Amino acid sequence: ARTTERGLKAGKERIMSGKKLGKKLGSWMALLLAAAMLLSLSACGTSSVRAQDLSASYSRRAAESGAVTEEFKTAFANFSFALLKTALSDQSLKGNKLLSPLSAAECLALAANGAGGETKAEMEAVLGLTTDELNKALYAFSQGLAQGKDEKALLANSVWLRNDGSLQVKEDFLQTLADWYAAEIYAEPFTDE
Repeated sequence: ARTTERGLKAGKERIMSGKKLGKKLGSWMALLLAAAMLLSLSACGTSSVRAQDLSASYSRRAAESGAVTEEFKTAFANFSFALLKTALSDQSLKGNKLLSPLSAAECLALAANGAGGETKAEMEAVLGLTTDELNKALYAFSQGLAQGKDEKALLANSVWLRNDGSLQVKEDFLQTLADWYAAEIYAEPFTDE
């Protein structure tokens, strides 16, 4: 009987701390939303961004739509759990954590498409698929996200490069990102001027 009472008491305490957590999370989300709106409004009147849109003349040309394969499901699950395990074990990250394995996988996939050699091989090993397989599977997966009347999931990706003449962006990279990610690519000097 004492064990049952302790279990009930612990359960009530968890429910109460969950409610407190929900209130704190709601407060933080409201604060973040307000900050994002303030930043976007303050950016409207400035002309400090001198980014060159490298992807302006690129649009989806791929006829293929890809597929969410069993290999992708396994690789994505493995990547997601490894990412979660790493985030939870990092003692320097205190407090609540918000993590999107899909965003992390897409970010790495964008970079992997522009990588080569050992770097590309390492990124593919982390993601569990080749970039070609990943591009098609992530495209198919994102096309299957909620698109109903009352809900819609939209993904937004862009790549930003330092525009100092040291990097030559290849056309096939730009086309690949347009085909599979609808990603925009910008070159910006990133100077203090």
